[in-house]
Amino acid sequence: MNTDLEEQEDELLALQSIFGSEEFLRNESKSAGEFRVSVELPAGFTVLLKHGGTIRQYDVSFLPPLILTFELPGDYPSYAPPSFTLTCSWLTQPQLTSLSDQLTDLYQATGGAVVLFSWIQFLREEALKQLDIHNLLELPSDQNHSSSAADRSELPGSVPAGQEVVPPNEDQSDSGLSLTASQILLSQILIHDAEQKQKVFAATPFDCGVCFSSRLGSECVQLYECGHIFCLACLDEFWKAQITEGNVRGVTCPQVDCSATPTPAQVKSLVGEELFHRYDRLLLQSTLDVMPGMPINNADLLCKTHILDIFVLPFRSELLLKTTWMFKNKTARSFLTISSCFWCLENEPFLKPSECNVTNQQAHIPPPYLATTEFCLLPSNLS
Repeated sequence: MNTDLEEQEDELLALQSIFGSEEFLRNESKSAGEFRVSVELPAGFTVLLKHGGTIRQYDVSFLPPLILTFELPGDYPSYAPPSFTLTCSWLTQPQLTSLSDQLTDLYQATGGAVVLFSWIQFLREEALKQLDIHNLLELPSDQNHSSSAADRSELPGSVPAGQEVVPPNEDQSDSGLSLTASQILLSQILIHDAEQKQKVFAATPFDCGVCFSSRLGSECVQLYECGHIFCLACLDEFWKAQITEGNVRGVTCPQVDCSATPTPAQVKSLVGEELFHRYDRLLLQSTLDVMPGMPINNADLLCKTHILDIFVLPFRSELLLKTTWMFKNKTARSFLTISSCFWCLENEPFLKPSECNVTNQQAHIPPPYLATTEFCLLPSNLS
């Protein structure tokens, strides 16, 4: 084995010991592999999308990774740099070219030394600075994004499933649910952010607000509405007791002086199918009981999300997920169809795609984002 091959093997072994399998995948049959590099974001980092005169802005802590696919030639590192492809769903082709040029410059500066670790450090710590991105990432327009996505599709290298942005298909357009490439990209970013936050939560210890024992987040539940955290055992016991006694309005946050309600998905995951069905049925019935003579499709109660000034029932029920319901728009005096994939926003756990019963398309958007996007709000043909 010559010196270059020895250095390659030593470098790859060192990288395998430093990075986990989620970050570095080595091709054992040759000197090649793939890195998934998560860039470091400053506090208060914001993603912005301009669409149809509307500006949507979200604070995120994580962006989908940069994908660096590489292969080491026989004369690396002494004479030649690694062959590589750099792809990323949220960067334009000119931005990717700028980063690629910088990687080549970094190799030239080594004078023939191994460089992969330095590349990863640069992409993680300096990529945003290189691109003059500070606290705000403005997603490319649909025209620019479609062009850059097409350019990336011609590059060599593999991109893991879920990273490539796919334009809306004909079924979506025909159904009225036409998502642009930028909207799909935004949903992918928000999904990734939610997934990574959930991983951080699961690995972080918390003190239960009831029994005060310290548990990892994987053994706890955080209520979205108030942020209070409790261990699974305490919440399970508390909520089951309330449902069994028929006090479904008591299925709330156990914290003193806090009346925040859990999402149906949180209740269902703890109490099981049978008790959850009882909870959902009693909750719906108790709400209708206090609204005498008011048909459900004309409920004149303000929706918590305040989207398009729609007035709907002020709670979320799985029973409402099984059918498309019509709710009165008080301002426009017209009707809007709210499909089940809109409701799933706060009923489904993170990362679970849900099928819209109007479009039969899947809405891959996690809570708490879909309620502020209007992606699945479809005007009906009723007058």
